[in-house]
Amino acid sequence: MKEHPVVGPLFSAHLLERSVLATLRDRLPGYLTVACELNDISEGIERVRSWGLESELPDDWPSQGMPALLVVSGGTIEDPEEAEGGVYRAPWRVDVVVTVQAAKGPQARRYAQTYGAAVRGALIQRRSLGEEGQVCRWLGETPGLAVPDVENPESSICSVVNRFAVDRDGIVSWRRGPGADSSSIPNEWPVVKEVATETEIQP
Repeated sequence: MKEHPVVGPLFSAHLLERSVLATLRDRLPGYLTVACELNDISEGIERVRSWGLESELPDDWPSQGMPALLVVSGGTIEDPEEAEGGVYRAPWRVDVVVTVQAAKGPQARRYAQTYGAAVRGALIQRRSLGEEGQVCRWLGETPGLAVPDVENPESSICSVVNRFAVDRDGIVSWRRGPGADSSSIPNEWPVVKEVATETEIQP
């Protein structure tokens, strides 16, 4: 977890999106293979070709085609809590949207649902998302309707949305900063540094 030696942490949801995407890039392929086996998809499903963050979305999305995976941060979902030392913590909403393409609508829907199962496993079984001070919880899934692909009417597309809450520590501290006698942050302040923290993940 990064923090400034004077200001302390200034957490942005963009960092959370990045940690979710990095976790999925690393873990989703293996979980997709298992999800296909457990859900009787004998033909397998193509791996994600387009990976994206809503805050960094290119104009030509999905730039590499489908399947496409998009991570979206929806902001805090409960009132923030003040922890020890005046540091705030809060749960942040994060959605993972996967869109798949198949020859027929029912097949596209089944593939999307299988992707949803793989996404859940990949994130919930690595609840910290590789970062100190955060814990991921699953909030539910919403499958979409299979519809004809506008660019390829002979095939269908379907999306599935998995919703998560990520409990994040170290958002901001009211006890840090330059103080009331300073009007601005001086240019010569020390640079940001990494700070080790301990986090206990409850089962």
